[in-house]
Amino acid sequence: MNTQNAQIAPIALPAARHLARKPLSPGSLARIDVWAGAMFALFLVPVFLYLEVSLAIAVPLSVLLGLTSQHLFRLMFSPDRNDVFFPTTLVVGYFVIDFAARSFCLATVPLFARMGRNPYDDYIPAALWCACAGYLSFSAGIGSNIARRWLRRMPADSFSDDDWTREFNLSF
Repeated sequence: MNTQNAQIAPIALPAARHLARKPLSPGSLARIDVWAGAMFALFLVPVFLYLEVSLAIAVPLSVLLGLTSQHLFRLMFSPDRNDVFFPTTLVVGYFVIDFAARSFCLATVPLFARMGRNPYDDYIPAALWCACAGYLSFSAGIGSNIARRWLRRMPADSFSDDDWTREFNLSF
């Protein structure tokens, strides 16, 4: 084959504006926190195993920290749509401090092991799995609109505010 017979067509290059990366839409940013939380949970399992935490505790502990870190990643990736002072931040802090930090301390501090003060140390993995289920239930409940639908179906209150204040004042 020689070059005279070859059909060489000019290469059409797209314009530079089409090559530029499109900005991320708000819908695509919404799932980054889920992926970041999952990657964080996968990262924590070997870290906990390195710190000599048993596998039965390391897996649910990393899952719980991965689930709760989603809220913090959501605050980092889209701070304009989320509020630091929203009650879910307090719930995340509660789950991290009360369940995760306490379980980590019970699993790693040798002073706490079988002192007789902690009769529930055999139940730490089950408690961590229950904490994961509880946090998932809380997240599903706070993110759903079922309460709004129930409130729309409830009848209007026939008890007005004026009646309530009058009865309240008469009782004293």
